[in-house]
Amino acid sequence: MINNSESNVTGSEVAVASSTNSDVAVVGPGTHIKKIWEDQVHIKKCERDGKKGWQCLWCLQFYVAENATKALIHVAKVWRPAVHVTRCPSKIPVEYLTWYRDLLKRNDDEKATKKRAQADIDADINANQEEATTMLLSKKKARRSAAGSDTSLIDLSADHRKPAASSARTSHQPTMESYTPAQPTNQSSVLESNEAACDTAIATMIHAANLPLTFGQNPLLKAVMFHARLVGPKYEAPSAHAVGGPLLDNNFEQVADKNKVEILKDADVFGLSVLGDGATIKKKPLFNVLASALNIPSAVLAVVDCSKHLAGGGKKDAEYIARCFLPHMEELDPFHSRIDLFIVDGASNVQKAGRVVAAVFPRVTVLHGAEHCLSLFFSDVAKIPQMRVSTNLEV
Repeated sequence: MINNSESNVTGSEVAVASSTNSDVAVVGPGTHIKKIWEDQVHIKKCERDGKKGWQCLWCLQFYVAENATKALIHVAKVWRPAVHVTRCPSKIPVEYLTWYRDLLKRNDDEKATKKRAQADIDADINANQEEATTMLLSKKKARRSAAGSDTSLIDLSADHRKPAASSARTSHQPTMESYTPAQPTNQSSVLESNEAACDTAIATMIHAANLPLTFGQNPLLKAVMFHARLVGPKYEAPSAHAVGGPLLDNNFEQVADKNKVEILKDADVFGLSVLGDGATIKKKPLFNVLASALNIPSAVLAVVDCSKHLAGGGKKDAEYIARCFLPHMEELDPFHSRIDLFIVDGASNVQKAGRVVAAVFPRVTVLHGAEHCLSLFFSDVAKIPQMRVSTNLEV
């Protein structure tokens, strides 16, 4: 989706004007960058009509979604059918065009290197799997030979259909057998080989990923195995971006909705508690909002990203923290008759937020979660060198 800005100002004039902004670190030909976003003079992340995207300041075109690859290909003026983006129509100086294309080449080389490395890993895994499967099958055959049960395999090619008389009565109706080709006589051996290969693959995954040895009986793995049988040969497992992005969001929303239903069971009789705490994960400031009820000790209602608020000069003060809680509390308790506890740590800002919440929900009593302080205390104690050594000693 492209929106062309109507303006009499050319892209080059905007670029020059932007370069005079002292808040923007000027980069250009001769500098080494890893992402196109580092060229803030000519490529800018922005938001328009409530949609996040980016704008090329050479041609003033706006594109929805922050896609670094599309932005780079756009200004490099390279046509790639698989990447749905137009080439920049403005005249870009040769030194900048060369600079963009050099970055694009480095990115392509890096992707190709990763692809070759992944192909080598896949080949190595397949080779190891084949060797381990062959070894497993040979051991099974040796055990059967020793036990004298070489002929105990089930012949899956045997015909287990109904008697001929019954078949004759319904011969005018097509059956699955009429569409299924004759099975080879060694079908049982092929099945056994495939099962051994699957056993080896699961065991290798458990060992390599340091998963619990009981993971093979995990219901989640069984669900994966069930659905894996129904997909086509071109199916590929989701990428890390998908698992940590839309799939994670989808799972979170599904579980959060289910938790809200569970929380409200008997809430009119036994009441509800709301609790939360701040956390910084990979330099991202977050604040989690949880609820507790009789039949569910802890359920996540939301994880609030505080990045924009703090970047705009805001603070995690009492008002802001209260605003993180109040929408979810209103949803769970619209008549202010269910929530009676608000539990946070002893920091002054969250305790003040508790008083703000109590002003809106008169039934609420604000409690200090002492276990948070205890965990911080023992965390500091564990950092003492003598204590760290003693905890590693075997009794």
